[in-house]
Amino acid sequence: MDDRTMRAVLFDRFGGPEVLYVGRVPRPEPAPGEVLVRVRAFSVNGGEVAARSGRLRLFTGRRFPQRVGLDFTGEVAALGPGATGVAVGDRVWGVVGRTAFGSAAEYVTVRAGRLGRVPDGLDLVAAAALPVATTAVTALRDKAGLRPGERLLVRGAAGGVGNAAVQLGRAYGAEVTALARAANLDFVRTLGAHHVIDHRTVPPGELGRFDVVLDTAGTDLRAFRRLLAPGGRMVTIAFDLARPAASLGYIAASAVHGRGRVRFFSGNPGRALFDELAAQVAEGVLRPAVDRCFPLEETAAAHRALEAGGVRGKYVVRVD
Repeated sequence: MDDRTMRAVLFDRFGGPEVLYVGRVPRPEPAPGEVLVRVRAFSVNGGEVAARSGRLRLFTGRRFPQRVGLDFTGEVAALGPGATGVAVGDRVWGVVGRTAFGSAAEYVTVRAGRLGRVPDGLDLVAAAALPVATTAVTALRDKAGLRPGERLLVRGAAGGVGNAAVQLGRAYGAEVTALARAANLDFVRTLGAHHVIDHRTVPPGELGRFDVVLDTAGTDLRAFRRLLAPGGRMVTIAFDLARPAASLGYIAASAVHGRGRVRFFSGNPGRALFDELAAQVAEGVLRPAVDRCFPLEETAAAHRALEAGGVRGKYVVRVD
């Protein structure tokens, strides 16, 4: 096979998981300051599922074919001119960008500063469940300023960011309440949550008061904002895709109206954050949670599984 091309997951129209297929595209070459990574695994994220369905077409545009894949693990295959901090053969993890996709492929190029080294002894497939944990670090430590002894509510606690937030919240010394499906309550309990609640049976108004609320769903923000104690902080990593203008408008208005601003952000980790992630893994603070692993040819099945709900950790796709 021509080594100037590679396999990649593509789609030629917006739609359900069935629009995804494995095709061949030109193999990228690292530009100055970039690194070429041989991808070993990536995880499936809600943002790329929304992009594939067309709900983010204002950001992704309508030119096809389009790509999927946001994060990845692999080995450094080549360095572009001026790329520093990693060497050929290093085991690395990273993300392709805040709004870009394309890691669902045999190779990917990224800026050197967007990579970190995977801890020794951690399998690269399992490690693919962890790059999104950088979002949990940023949300709890930097955006919310979570302090020991505070009460933390994690909404979507069994998901990719949520499960990491439960583990980190416990490590930061917070009293962690986790919301998840009934079938996943035992799972989030094993992550270190002090209290686990079935979100389908207990309405927000009965949950109590919290110093920090971390939301991973983006819906019903008003109801969860009301749970903030005096001085409380709420962070969301999503907005309501069914009502994007109203949802983003409410987030913006929260800065000037009512009690407790809703902080919204999109993860954009760099090397320092990945290095911190590696240290937390090495110290046993954080462990990867892989629900199921799929081969590259079954990326559509991984998307379908995520859309069905109920994931425990991450669905990971391996690139053989």
